[in-house]
Amino acid sequence: MKPKNAQVVSVNVQQGKELYVGTTEQAAKLAPIKGLEPPVILTDSYPGFFCKQKCLPGERWGIISVSLKKLNEEMFAPSPAFIEKFTKKRRGKLEDRIQAILDKIHTYKTKWQKSLNGCGVCLYLANVPPAAIQKVMIYNPDGREANSAINKIVGELPKPDTVTASQHKASYAKSLSVLKWFNGEEVSCGDFNGHVNSKLAAELDDTLNNRYGLDVYYIKPEEKVRKSNVHKEIRK
Repeated sequence: MKPKNAQVVSVNVQQGKELYVGTTEQAAKLAPIKGLEPPVILTDSYPGFFCKQKCLPGERWGIISVSLKKLNEEMFAPSPAFIEKFTKKRRGKLEDRIQAILDKIHTYKTKWQKSLNGCGVCLYLANVPPAAIQKVMIYNPDGREANSAINKIVGELPKPDTVTASQHKASYAKSLSVLKWFNGEEVSCGDFNGHVNSKLAAELDDTLNNRYGLDVYYIKPEEKVRKSNVHKEIRK
């Protein structure tokens, strides 16, 4: 699917879609060994936002690719901020309202796909096992190694805790292009056409291929073929 034509789509866990976690470098490097403890914030659009949230200035970001096929669909839940937008009695501070929803988030579990489609975020309420970790990318957003254009685009993306469904849909193509860049995939300046201003587009022309600050720390090895299958192939 080309990012410029990207559409927000519903998710089927069994299709093997991958979602992402934005966290610290240390947590990301431990994920292939220890997994991730709940609640885990999963996103298809905004790992950079969550990296900025969890990292101190000068710290490197950790972006983790998670396979949904390795997770239990019964343990998904929506973002509390997404549910809060549809709450009729909105009294008290926003933080208190969101915490109250989080305390009973299991009652909203069936709305996790609507949350993912509406704001790009959902929760996982159990441990994410190491087997679900597909890839770990480490990015340095500071210093000479940083890609300033990508940093600016990450900063321009909507905040998932306040984004509306229309804003999320409008920015989805841009967020997918950024995600491809973090994932080490080929990205062209054309993928950002119409999604960034002319000044930033010119900066992208000069810096898009600069990935000096991006390291692929871990890629999950391909699962070994069972010996019985190997023997069958030999007999053929």
